[in-house]
Amino acid sequence: MPVRRRGRGAGRTGTRRPVPHNTAPVVDIHIDNGGDCKKFAVGDPINGHVFAVDANHHFGSWSLSVLPDNLPGGTGVLTPPSSTVETAPAPGDPWHLDTTGMSTCAYVVLVRSRDRTIVSSIGVGWQSNTVAVGFSLG
Repeated sequence: MPVRRRGRGAGRTGTRRPVPHNTAPVVDIHIDNGGDCKKFAVGDPINGHVFAVDANHHFGSWSLSVLPDNLPGGTGVLTPPSSTVETAPAPGDPWHLDTTGMSTCAYVVLVRSRDRTIVSSIGVGWQSNTVAVGFSLG
């Protein structure tokens, strides 16, 4: 890519190689009240922290979801479900799940993230690993 120089050496052109960006955002999730992989009663609130950052400053978004999502009673009310802004430094931002009406079962809350990097000239975003935290209701 030709680059015009300013100041000393002005008028000459040179080349600059683009620096590859091939790292995905980093994510993590935990349950604060009761701990990870613990049992809660249906209707109990579950509170935790989610962490999502991109060290290369090309952050795109992160999202939370609950699985399984095909049971009677649904997946509760998860807040916030997503954001286009990085979380605070570790331990991150708070999240909350209202389990009212959910079925007695084992569940996971998943966090995923992607950045805004153009990948192989056709796709947008390196995707993070999916990280999950489990709990059961019953």
